[in-house]
Amino acid sequence: MQIQGHEVQETRCHGVFIHHLGPLDGRRLLLVLGRMNYWKKSPVIDRLALAFRQHGVTVCWHEPRAIRNARLRHDGLTSIRGRWSDVFQQRHVLTGRLLRRGIRCWLHYRYPKRPMFRRRKDGHTPADVVGELRRFLDGQAEASVDLLGHSAGCLAAVMLVDSPAVRRIVGIGYPFRHPGSADEAYRTAGLQSIGKHCLILPGDEDEYGTAADASRYPMADTVAVCSMPSDHEYLEMTPDAEQAMQQRVFEFVGLGGSAATEDHVAAVPGVVPTGPQGQRQ
Repeated sequence: MQIQGHEVQETRCHGVFIHHLGPLDGRRLLLVLGRMNYWKKSPVIDRLALAFRQHGVTVCWHEPRAIRNARLRHDGLTSIRGRWSDVFQQRHVLTGRLLRRGIRCWLHYRYPKRPMFRRRKDGHTPADVVGELRRFLDGQAEASVDLLGHSAGCLAAVMLVDSPAVRRIVGIGYPFRHPGSADEAYRTAGLQSIGKHCLILPGDEDEYGTAADASRYPMADTVAVCSMPSDHEYLEMTPDAEQAMQQRVFEFVGLGGSAATEDHVAAVPGVVPTGPQGQRQ
């Protein structure tokens, strides 16, 4: 697995698969929680994570078992097709189809969607994911861990706020509501009584909720909201906006910042700092 060209290590820690840049026994960690789509990355969020690493913070990505197995099945099929499977099937159509089907069956046996005799996919429900993350955090009692959530990862981060290892939470693209659906209380209930500081960075074109939408929900005084010029995916930002976003995050977690200053952050179009309840500062 690579992040922006950097080779990432994989370690099974307390039964949880963790990808990481830097040592897991470090004193300070950043745990990145996202949509769990291994094929769908946000370059902006990846660069933010790498900037944490440049500050000496160990950066970790959690990969649930079901997602890991799906990735390994996909990688296995891609590798086989690229080597000889396609050429063989062109020359021997029927035999090639049977061979590919057999390989696919073996990969599903080797990396199953669920353990044998279980009906649901193992490790894929929110409860499974949060349970795995708790086991990992319980093993980091001596470390100081910041959580960086994107989309559904924000919901998982809020559920983990009671872990003694967790310091602060940064939520990018917090899903206040699903587009086209009515409000669901579980999405924002945790923000009403969250006991640790949380910074939420919604895009100004985020269909899951902008800073203006966030102001409709009750939140604890520990929650701050800062609108960013982006959509929900955070796939692209202007260099100035991305620098301002990194500066805001680094100041929030106490790492200092980049060359940007508060005046620079405030001057970037679309960056609107707000306080608790989404009120403009």
